Amino acid sequence: MLVNNAGGGDQGKLFLDQTYEDRDRVLGVGLTGTANCNRAVLEHMVKQKEGKIQDDSWEVGFWDLRSCLSESEEYTPAEMAIVVASRRLQEKVREYKYQNILCGAGMANLAGWMAYYQLREEGIDLDIMAEAGMFGYAPRPGDPTTFNTRNFPSCKMLTDLHHVMGIFAGGGRNSCIGSLGTGQIDRFGNINSTKVPEKGIYMVGSGGANDISSSAQEAVVTAIQRPGTFVTEVPYITSPGKRVTTLISTMGVFEKHEEGKELVLTGLFPNPGCRGEDETVRYIKEQCGWELQVARELVWVNPPSVEELMLIKDL
Repeated sequence: MLVNNAGGGDQGKLFLDQTYEDRDRVLGVGLTGTANCNRAVLEHMVKQKEGKIQDDSWEVGFWDLRSCLSESEEYTPAEMAIVVASRRLQEKVREYKYQNILCGAGMANLAGWMAYYQLREEGIDLDIMAEAGMFGYAPRPGDPTTFNTRNFPSCKMLTDLHHVMGIFAGGGRNSCIGSLGTGQIDRFGNINSTKVPEKGIYMVGSGGANDISSSAQEAVVTAIQRPGTFVTEVPYITSPGKRVTTLISTMGVFEKHEEGKELVLTGLFPNPGCRGEDETVRYIKEQCGWELQVARELVWVNPPSVEELMLIKDL
């Protein structure tokens, strides 16, 4: 069995205090040591003409932790948004026969992972991708980050940025839907995850979000709703909103009826603090930075089921 888990730190030294010998030691253990270990084991694998990847590391401690999870029907606004985003992604995959999905970080990633597992129960195969070259992986529980290394062994293909972003997500005949998060979003679906100049705030930047919003067939955005996040016009366009068709917030559902048009409120989430439709709509408008358009017929969205909430907690 080959276990490549060697690593060494800098013993707490600040970068400017590190010597060349310190850096050589870190690289020697983490890089050269890994290569040496691979070579030593590979010779035996070649002789026996077989070998396999152990894909069960995620199980260590998982079942014990799962037994501690609450099966309560109570949910947070973020969990509501994730569940509804997952439902919408599933609807679009069924309707438009999308074959793969590329997810941003945070709630958007969880929504995509949930959609993957729930579609599998229907016999629908949706390939999840990550821009680093991961294609067709099965999300493993316990660490819902975009590049969770426990997902690598489950990939159908380990390739590179050019294939994932340039062909599978951005090719002329791609069959990809995007699931994105945002720092700020405006009424046209333009996303800003780069900077807020008036406050001197710099955020994470684009990553693969611009590629997805520019090239995938469409994108669903999931976001926490507040006036500073929902703005009339973003100060910086990280990702253009042309292909953003749906926005799921922690308060409701927003959709574009036509390409290039504004996002319109079409669905309401249950809100214990509001009495009735009018009060709920008024509260949502107060938490929106633009003059929000409201659909003539609004739909009340069902809250998460216990099964949906447990899937979030598992992941």
